[in-house]
Amino acid sequence: MTTLVVDQTDRYYELAGTPQNQIRYVKNIDAGHSIVTNDPKDTACAVTAPPYINDCGFEQSQRILRFIYGKLNPPADPSKLSGRIVEIDQKAFVKGARTSMADTAYAYIPRACETERCAVHVALHGCKQYAGKIGDKFYTGTGYNEIADTNKIIVLYPQTTTSDSNPKGCWDFWGYSGEDPSHPAGATAFYTKGAPQMSAIMAMVKRLGEPRQVLH
Repeated sequence: MTTLVVDQTDRYYELAGTPQNQIRYVKNIDAGHSIVTNDPKDTACAVTAPPYINDCGFEQSQRILRFIYGKLNPPADPSKLSGRIVEIDQKAFVKGARTSMADTAYAYIPRACETERCAVHVALHGCKQYAGKIGDKFYTGTGYNEIADTNKIIVLYPQTTTSDSNPKGCWDFWGYSGEDPSHPAGATAFYTKGAPQMSAIMAMVKRLGEPRQVLH
């Protein structure tokens, strides 16, 4: 599979001034266009096909979290997770009419995070991987929750939906969410802190980080 697009992504972060020790670019895995798992029930590694979750013998999500957070405790057994999936009223955080974001987002909350301070990690699905298309496969079946469970990490799973300007339910990487996509400022605003999708996601992160009242 060609790596032309991700080659440019690597270059983008380099030009943005990201230190090299904060970038890990792996392109020697014979995977189709997918997020990679270690589950034989998922699509074969080299295939590109819905739901774009492929078994390549390792959990990509867990490698990502170890790269970001450093040494972590081993993941929990998938059948023995302590936490729960919660639904978030995502539309309450969305501003703008062109965001193509769904009404509901999801988060995995480890039991420890009900009473203790936890990190919040954002996991973005790919095109055609939003919950309205593949159900819970991304937010329950990609390995994030297992390692989050044993390391006091809340995982936020924001969700897109489709629209006329975004028929595949992708996150905005070309400018469709700007209020005036025909104008350069609107067309390129998708990668700024003030972009509507980024603003909504950060508002949810901040809400998840707020102190919670514990009921006994």
